[in-house]
Amino acid sequence: MKMNLQNVLLVFLGGAIGTAARYGASLALPQIGMLFAVNLLGATFLGVVNASSIFESGNSKAFWGVGFAGGFTTMSGVALWLIGATDVAALAPLTVIAMFALGVLAYLLGLRLGRFVGPQTQVTGQAAASQPEATEPGAKQ
Repeated sequence: MKMNLQNVLLVFLGGAIGTAARYGASLALPQIGMLFAVNLLGATFLGVVNASSIFESGNSKAFWGVGFAGGFTTMSGVALWLIGATDVAALAPLTVIAMFALGVLAYLLGLRLGRFVGPQTQVTGQAAASQPEATEPGAKQ
């Protein structure tokens, strides 16, 4: 993705919407629940963005991947919770490790889901070799 004014504006707009969505989640869920929800949903969504043909363009990746997913997820919120989690201080580091590990798994799930989102236009490998070649109408086969 190239650095240009259009991409900067797309990232800014996507980030503003993602941040507003995270704020909404913070009003509806307790802090640790919100952190898990936004980070796991955001990681899954980022996997979909990176794997789906719908989000192929640089503009889509700027808006949805960098902007929206970046604004929706929060590592700083996790750090803030970790430092302030005095009531569960012994479990806090394990909670963060679990969130990170689950985030990686969520991203991988998003990659798998993303392959099914959008038109499937490319046939590769063995499948391509077994597909009959298209011929023009009236051509001999």
